[in-house]
Amino acid sequence: CQVYGNRKSHFFGLDTPSGIGVLKPLFLGLSSDLFQMMGSAPKTNGHSSVNYIKFRSGVKRLNWRSCAISITVVLVALSVAAAALYIVNAFRDREPQIDKDYRRDTNFLISKLNQCSVTSPTPEQVRQYHDQYQTFLDKYRGKQISDKKRMREALNNAKEEYLAAYETSFEEALNILNNLIDEYPKLAQSCTKAQVDDFYSQYDDALALLNSHILKPTSCEEAAKKLADDMEEYENDNMEIFMTTAKQIEEFSERYIKGDEDVGKLKEEWDKMSTEMMMVPRDVWDRILKLDERFWVIE
Repeated sequence: CQVYGNRKSHFFGLDTPSGIGVLKPLFLGLSSDLFQMMGSAPKTNGHSSVNYIKFRSGVKRLNWRSCAISITVVLVALSVAAAALYIVNAFRDREPQIDKDYRRDTNFLISKLNQCSVTSPTPEQVRQYHDQYQTFLDKYRGKQISDKKRMREALNNAKEEYLAAYETSFEEALNILNNLIDEYPKLAQSCTKAQVDDFYSQYDDALALLNSHILKPTSCEEAAKKLADDMEEYENDNMEIFMTTAKQIEEFSERYIKGDEDVGKLKEEWDKMSTEMMMVPRDVWDRILKLDERFWVIE
């Protein structure tokens, strides 16, 4: 009985400590029943007449019953897993195409943001991202998408990581814009050509810095908009003056081109008129610089 039991328990993996722990109570119970049977069974020559083969057969049926239960549990678990996998695949197959497209396009934008967070974007990458992002907005505006909230959060996280990567540059641009906002009302009252030149030089630097990125912080966008609005309001309020200034510049250019006047005297007249001036719009300033170049004026 012991040899047969060991062979079977090894076959089913029950010779481990955990397996022996499971079978120990069973063998103890069987041993107790066996002693009772032997005590109550007829004896022949002082020995019990219980059939040894029947006892061994009982142990065999008990092992097969445990094995059958284990196999049944495994089969049920596999069936449940297969059913779950089938349901998931069936759900994916029924997923609307627009959901798949939205997830794909969002992941594409996220990958671009992650890439440019490591390496500064080129002008071509900036242009492409702006075009792709605008196309993305137009394509999915007002559309019902099941996974839209989660994907939008992932995209916003990528944007925040990009802005954090270039925080120093954005702070520099913001400081320039804020200083120009403070100085502009003073320059609008009275300024020199050198001051106007410095203003537009800093303004160009700040805008160039912001435009070199695929994203801009809200603070920088608001500062740039405020300065642009202040400049537009000032130019509209003084439109007639600037039109007169532009006409005078054109007249000086024509007099210079004709060559009928002494260039030195013409230059002195121009310097006197343009040294003390008020802030002028960008297009008027460009004309002034062009005429300065003709007179070889170096500020």
